[in-house]
Amino acid sequence: MKGFEKDRYEIRLLRNAYASHNRRVSEAIDSIRFYSQDKYEMSLTTVKRIQFAVEMLEEDERFIIENEVILGKEGKWYRTFCSPSKYYRCRRKAYRDFLRCLEAIQEVELR
Repeated sequence: MKGFEKDRYEIRLLRNAYASHNRRVSEAIDSIRFYSQDKYEMSLTTVKRIQFAVEMLEEDERFIIENEVILGKEGKWYRTFCSPSKYYRCRRKAYRDFLRCLEAIQEVELR
């Protein structure tokens, strides 16, 4: 896979993972009597992990992750905010730091 295709693939994976967990939390809240408290807590914990990881990013990186992963924006949405070169530079760092934050959070919780 080329760099750009790999990036698009990773964005899609992150977006799907976030949507899946967000959907599970919504379902748990809507019909809590049908879910065990454990499943509800697990879903809520996952969403909190993602939110905490996003909050740990720098402002530009957070902006990119929120727009691409959480909101699912595609195309050249960034053009009104920054140049393409700055966007791609920040985007690469944003995804790397976001994944590192998620991994660090998971490691801390496993201890």
